[in-house]
Amino acid sequence: MIPLSPMQQRVYDEIERCQKELGYTPTLRALGETLDVSQFTVAVHIKKLIQKERARRINARHIVLM
Repeated sequence: MIPLSPMQQRVYDEIERCQKELGYTPTLRALGETLDVSQFTVAVHIKKLIQKERARRINARHIVLM
């Protein structure tokens, strides 16, 4: 398994937390606010998670973590 950068791990952990506690994937905006980064930055890290096969996109909003 390809290791994640610290920021990718933070994004992964926050998505996982929201899915467990709230039952849904957070928006890019919500992730950005929580992690204190832009929505664009979150989108880039999610793309990297998908490339590293640690997540996959179900539709435009829903992500499944591996």
